[in-house]
Amino acid sequence: MSKVTMKVSNGTIYLSGEVDSDKDFENIVTLAESTAGVTAVNVDNLFVKDNHQSLADLYLTAKIKGTLIRKNILDKNFSAWTIDIKTQNGHVYLTGQADSVINKQAILDTVKSITEVKTIDDNL
Repeated sequence: MSKVTMKVSNGTIYLSGEVDSDKDFENIVTLAESTAGVTAVNVDNLFVKDNHQSLADLYLTAKIKGTLIRKNILDKNFSAWTIDIKTQNGHVYLTGQADSVINKQAILDTVKSITEVKTIDDNL
C-alpha cells in the first residue's frame, strides 16, 4: 500500500514516502504538478517499491503532464487524452493525435519550456 506525505512551503510541494508502482509515482507527481500556484515539486524522498523505470524519467513525464493540465492544454481526465507521453533519459516521445494545429503547437511549446527536456520526438 502506498504511503505518501506532502508538505507545502513557498509554492513547493515536498512529497515523501513510498508508492507501489511507477504508475502511482507518475499519477501523484502529475497531480501535484497540475495544482495551480505550485512552482516546484520535490520528489527527493519519494520512492517506488517495485521500480522499473528511471525515477528521473518518471518525474519528467509527470512534470510535463502536470504542466499541460495546469496550463489547460490537456484535460485532467487522462483516459480522454489522445496523446501519449514517454520519457527516456530526458528525451521526450510524443505520439497520438492533437485536437488541432494550435493544440499541437501549445503542447510542443510547453514541453520545450521544461528545462530537463533534452530532445522531443514529435509524432503528433
